Amino acid sequence: MILYLQDSHKPAAGHDTVPGQWVARDAWPPKDVTMVPFHPTADRLGQTPEKGVQPLSTPQTLGHRSGRWFSFGTGPDLPTDQRPDDMAALCFDTPPSGGHTDNRCPGAAPALSV
Repeated sequence: MILYLQDSHKPAAGHDTVPGQWVARDAWPPKDVTMVPFHPTADRLGQTPEKGVQPLSTPQTLGHRSGRWFSFGTGPDLPTDQRPDDMAALCFDTPPSGGHTDNRCPGAAPALSV
């Protein structure tokens, strides 16, 4: 598997170039990757599951600032400031990792068990 791993860069509605590097993997999941489970708690994601309820009532405009889906770079159609969407969404943060975190998991998505 060969993938393009984008570097972190300043958000903008469009980019002339996207910094990053090509990465090759012999197997999936890579043997050097450690999966770390996180569970929703009252106010963040944590290592220990907790029981509880988080109410969710979002406006129909939520996601309006997310940019164009599957952008091909044909114009300034990427997301810019998404803070208004974030304020109206149910969000879970994690504590600082304490080190470098490298996310080279294309196609992987967070799994939420309810």
